[in-house]
Amino acid sequence: MLPVVNATVGLDLGLLDAVVLRTGEKGGNECSFRQDEKRLARAYRSLTRKQKGPRNRTKTWRKVE
Repeated sequence: MLPVVNATVGLDLGLLDAVVLRTGEKGGNECSFRQDEKRLARAYRSLTRKQKGPRNRTKTWRKVE
């Protein structure tokens, strides 16, 4: 059984690091971040090639948001 500890922990969910604790420790899954960055870059490239106004551009914009 674990001992009872009266301490609070602060978490910050960020863009560069998945989780930053109050103590300054950083954590996260680098592999998933790289995949998300690649997916986002591809969506941005696709968005810039779309013509303003049509529904397909709106659908692509939702992926980027």
